[in-house]
Amino acid sequence: ISRPLTSLAIGILGALVLCPTVKAEPVLVRYAEGVSRGFLTLRSVNGEKLADGEMLQVLRPRGLESRLVFRFTDGSLYDETVLYSQRRVFALLQYRLIQRGPSFPTTLDVSFDRQRAWYVVRSRNGTGPEKTLSGQLDLPPDVYNGMTATLLKNLRQGASETVHLVAFTPKPRLVKLHLTPAGEEAVRVGDASLPAVR
Repeated sequence: ISRPLTSLAIGILGALVLCPTVKAEPVLVRYAEGVSRGFLTLRSVNGEKLADGEMLQVLRPRGLESRLVFRFTDGSLYDETVLYSQRRVFALLQYRLIQRGPSFPTTLDVSFDRQRAWYVVRSRNGTGPEKTLSGQLDLPPDVYNGMTATLLKNLRQGASETVHLVAFTPKPRLVKLHLTPAGEEAVRVGDASLPAVR
């Protein structure tokens, strides 16, 4: 090996050793969530109505529980419930997702609990038999299933954040989600036109 390549390899190795480890950091609470209720409509890119939805947030002794339910025109159901604390940083405590019907190729009923470090997945492909998986699930502090809208509201202006989600395929896998502003656009609220970050 030539001397310049050896020097380059030693330099890269030294830089890697000296670089701090990137740690999973929870998102800071800038705007605490409260009790709320909202009604939603899910539309296709062509404007066709796909589902009616409801979002409900209530305070529980351990934190805030947020539930999002979409009932699709084809009879499908998407029902997601998340319990999280918001003391200085957001911390997901419990999660449950139910999805079934023609809009979803796989019927799922998944849940996990951070304190118990345990997950359960019940899944069915088409009309096949139901399968159940369960086991340990150690989560980094920045796992935020069901909390994307809350996190986006709490990003500093122009800031980006990388967090994790648990994807159930049906076995749980940790995936990264990069949240970053992509510009502004005007939205209508009644008669007013207001700027919103996309």
